[in-house]
Order: sequence, then C-alpha cells, then structure tokens
Amino acid sequence: MPRPRSPKSIEAERRYKAGEKVLADLARSMGVPEGTLRRWKSTQDWDGKKKQTERSETNPSARNKGEPEQSTSASLDKQLADAVEENEELTAQQKDFCLYYARIKNATQAYLKAYGCSYNTAMTEGCRSLGNPKIKDELQRLREIKVAALGELCGEDVVELHMRIAFADLTDYVEFKSQRVPVTYNGEAVMMDHPDPEEKKKIPVTKSVNIVKLKDSAQVDGQLITEVSEGREGAKIKLADRQKSLDFLERFFSLNPTDRQRKEYDERRLELEQQRIDDSRRGREGAATSNEGVTIVDDL
Repeated sequence: MPRPRSPKSIEAERRYKAGEKVLADLARSMGVPEGTLRRWKSTQDWDGKKKQTERSETNPSARNKGEPEQSTSASLDKQLADAVEENEELTAQQKDFCLYYARIKNATQAYLKAYGCSYNTAMTEGCRSLGNPKIKDELQRLREIKVAALGELCGEDVVELHMRIAFADLTDYVEFKSQRVPVTYNGEAVMMDHPDPEEKKKIPVTKSVNIVKLKDSAQVDGQLITEVSEGREGAKIKLADRQKSLDFLERFFSLNPTDRQRKEYDERRLELEQQRIDDSRRGREGAATSNEGVTIVDDL
C-alpha cells in the first residue's frame, strides 16, 4: 500500500500547477532540497506525462508523430528517481543523497546538497554514509540500473562528467556585479561639494567598479574546477575545458554528420570484408569436399 503524500508535496504541486515552474526557486521558498522537489514532480506526475504515456500505449495512433523521444539522460534520471523512491528503508534525505551521488560521484557534495549542512559536516558524514549498508545497497542498485540503460563499456561516468563540464554555468561558481565605491588618494577619500548648493557639506567622490566574488567551496562542484588562484588583480577561477568536452560528446554521440557517414562507411566496408572472407572459406571447403574419394593413378 503506497504511503500517504506529505502536506508539503501537495502544497508544492499546487503552487507548481499555479505557475511556479522554476523548481529551484520553489524549493528555496518552501525550505526543501531541490532534489526532493524534482523527485516529487517525477514520481507524483505533476505534468500528467504518465497518463499521456498510458493513453499512447493503449492507442499508438494517438501519439504525436512529430514529438521527439525522451532523451536517454532524462529517461535515466526518471528511472533512478522512481527506483530510489520505492526504497522504504531510506529517509527522504538519504534518498536525495543516493540520487546526487549516483550523478556526481562526490560524497561530500551529494551530502551537502541533500542535507544543506556545513561543508565540514558534509565532508565527514558523506564518507560515513557510503559505509551505511542500506545506502550502499541502494547505490549498487542504482549503478546496475545505469549499466542496464547505458552499457558497462560506454563509460557512463566519464560521459556524465563531460556533460557537466560542457554545460557548466559560470554563475554557479562566481558572483559578479557593478558597485560604486569611494575614490581615495593617499588612503583618504576624495571629497566634493554637494550638488545641492543649499547643502553646506561635502560628499565623497565615487566611481563604478566591477566586483567578482568566488562562491564558497561548499556550494560548488569541485570536479569541474582546474585552477583557483589569487593575484594582483584579484581571485581567478578556471573551469575544465568546455570545448574539449563538447568535442568528446560530439564524437561519442556521433553528432557530426561526417562522423556518422564515416562510421557507416567503415561498418559497410567491414561487412564486405567479412563476406569476402566467408566466401573464400566456403570455396576452400567446397574444393576439399570435391577432392575426397578421387584416386590418382600414375602412368607406368
């Protein structure tokens, strides 16, 4: 018998259908992890996709022929979310931890996102959670689901990492804005007369500067950062090479038409070569069979 829905999940669905579609903002306003909100949305079918699928399966002709198929990544995310939701031995936060870890393979970041605690706590408890037998079993089950969906030899973890690098958002790592600050000379603020003649006082001269602030390490995915340095011009952060990851994904998914044509050409050439070898083998076997029982007599 399914468990009754929590009041928060009911309220979240109501607000989502009322127009609050940005899950990150909705989760923040309700004080719940974004992963939990996404899991509710998927398992409770807020968009009514399951009903549409059932109708399509019942009447295949009713399916929109022009509608694109669900991507492998989205389909896999849903499989993982549905699978972990079925585990009644885990708490909601443990389920979130499992989902995050299955995606990023970083126990500290997964614990931080699931529990919203301090970085030091996440660093300790994240590793400890990996030793929890129930969590360990669930992570293994999620791993098996991923392997079944993507294949053991495809290196799905590498593909996921390249996808995160290719589509990383810089605003996830830094905050930047313009701000007016006082102009100083020899350590003292430069003053000027007030623009209103009736005001008998001076005001500081200001200028507009650009401020870049790095986000706390607990809030970012450290796997995508290759360098953090601080010099004369301030702090600098360098992310993994996006173009290299895009090139990798292009090759992996055969997105380049030339690559697809080359692959088809190589496969066809391999088929023809294999056919030639098979024909040659059958010819040799046929010749050997025809020579059986033949007696060669030398002329005396």
